[in-house]
Amino acid sequence: MIDFRPWLHRLAALRAQLAVVAVCTLSLINAFPYFTFVTKQATESRRVLPGTSEATSQDFDPLFGYPLADEISLWDKRFAELKGTLPVDRSIGYLSDLPPRDANGSDLTYFKHFFLTLYALAPCNFDLSDERPLVLGNFQSSHIGKRIASERHLKILQDLGNGVMLLKREAGR
Repeated sequence: MIDFRPWLHRLAALRAQLAVVAVCTLSLINAFPYFTFVTKQATESRRVLPGTSEATSQDFDPLFGYPLADEISLWDKRFAELKGTLPVDRSIGYLSDLPPRDANGSDLTYFKHFFLTLYALAPCNFDLSDERPLVLGNFQSSHIGKRIASERHLKILQDLGNGVMLLKREAGR
């Protein structure tokens, strides 16, 4: 008489393995539309760094689009070249292309950018005016900053790119 028990055990093990493969395959097939949607959203909606007009994909996760660093860290990186080079014994002017708005429920991005700049360049003291001899320009792009600097009779001492400029009041103005 032939003993079929070893064959039956092998067949049962094979059926269990096939069931696991089938469940995994069905799970992947059902998850595929989700992954294509997320990938499409991440590539279509490129992120813009605060205070800039240019998107940089290196600071954001390529698949899900969330920031790899928080906004304050990105702001610190933006002003890193100026850190330690500005005078701390006198006030520096601050100029932006964003309009300051009142506190009646309107956009407060101007003040948010100002306070992030204060934090990034501490212990420097900034004044919300371009009437100082030395002015920090914080613009959405460099070409906007150049236009505003010439309109306000400010000389560009240093263009750090990404809309950050160190400006000086022209003599006699």
